[in-house]
Amino acid sequence: MAGYLKDGRMKSKEDVVQGLDAFLDALGKLFSGQNFGKLVLQVAAA
Repeated sequence: MAGYLKDGRMKSKEDVVQGLDAFLDALGKLFSGQNFGKLVLQVAAA
């Protein structure tokens, strides 16, 4: 599957939540099923 992701034949979805202050909201999304794909909490600029 890594090859499919690498060459673009398959896409990975991410739900990115910004800031440590949004942790509780992100946790709620995780357990209620409101997110899609990976749920990522971004706490610093990349």
